[in-house]
Amino acid sequence: MSKLQILDKPMTERDVCDYGDSLRMIDGTTYILNGRDCVHTITNMKRPISQCYSNIKNVKNSDGEIVGKRISPNSRLLFTNRAFQPIRKMEQTYKPQKAPRRGQSVRVRNTSGRAKKVSVLLSETGYHNAQTLKTDLLNSGASQVKLYTTSKGIAVVCHPNYILEQLINKAK
Repeated sequence: MSKLQILDKPMTERDVCDYGDSLRMIDGTTYILNGRDCVHTITNMKRPISQCYSNIKNVKNSDGEIVGKRISPNSRLLFTNRAFQPIRKMEQTYKPQKAPRRGQSVRVRNTSGRAKKVSVLLSETGYHNAQTLKTDLLNSGASQVKLYTTSKGIAVVCHPNYILEQLINKAK
């Protein structure tokens, strides 16, 4: 619950009847409201609100919350924030779609995690000459064929890779 705040709105005798349930006087005694009368809790003595109004210190509602308060004996009786219901926040039933930002590009799917056989040794292809293998791959539809010399022999790299795989399967 939030802190009790005194509002700058005076509380009249009628407001005391409407909002209040019990009264606390400046001298410390308590009264219960019964219509437009105040009934003392101990002596059961009835007095009209007009007689008690100038001596009221606090006004409590049926929940026990202070809805009216007087700061000093000579000040006015003022409302507190507990006297009024807080304004409910209205939830929107329609939410507009968020437009994508122009500065951010769409993330490309990362496929680098897959393991691929990149190069094949010339001896595994069934060919003995690297240039004949290169021309056969280019004629089959490969866009790139590269040859590398490694410690194990000549390695062949082809793009797309499936053309090299088909050629190896044909040779076997």
